[in-house]
Amino acid sequence: YCLNHHVKGSGSYSMKPYTTVSTVDLSIDEWRQLRQRGIGGSDAAHIVLSPEQFRYADPAKIFRDKTTALSPEEESLPCTIGHELEPLCARLFERETGRHVRRMNQLLVSLSHPFMIANIDRKLCGVAEGLECKCIGQMSARRRIADPETGESRWIDIFESGDAGTIFTYKPEWYVQIQHYMSVTGWDKWHLAVIVLNNRFYHYEVPRDEELINILRNAENEFWKLVQEHENIWEV
Repeated sequence: YCLNHHVKGSGSYSMKPYTTVSTVDLSIDEWRQLRQRGIGGSDAAHIVLSPEQFRYADPAKIFRDKTTALSPEEESLPCTIGHELEPLCARLFERETGRHVRRMNQLLVSLSHPFMIANIDRKLCGVAEGLECKCIGQMSARRRIADPETGESRWIDIFESGDAGTIFTYKPEWYVQIQHYMSVTGWDKWHLAVIVLNNRFYHYEVPRDEELINILRNAENEFWKLVQEHENIWEV
């Protein structure tokens, strides 16, 4: 079943395209159980991107995560580091932009597509805009490409151009995640803040992409039907 079975009265949120579930004081296991009942932003890339676009794409894993009993699991070290650095990333965004952000401490659940959920990093104060924080290593900021003239391979820095479009060419999973969040919230703008350890910081504005959002809604709807029917088409 969907998350809206667990949602408390929406009250003042009734005019918004989403309702909320408080995440205050939830244990890790309770949080994982909550996320099991919907498709989150980090799940979306596994569903809509191919392995050529996103090398970690694994819809079968997401299917198993949603349909099998959860076992105790320790958070990986990269995830722990990312969570610990998230507040720093948010503070750097505030310092660089003069904007203020806050935690929502809520899981957002789409009213029109209740299988779509969002746990956003921060909301900008006073406006309907969100912030996604990323912390990556120096090697993750580089890609080896073939030179179009010589055919020889060379390393490039994906942040060197200063263009968000270039970054999303190499990190399409980030773009999908942000558009998923805009689908759930109904907001028209998101911000991406990136720490490249340990000496660089970047931030970008990301507009709403209605075409991709429609693709996401359709793909995630079909995926969720398989989850509800326990039909694993990836592992026959």
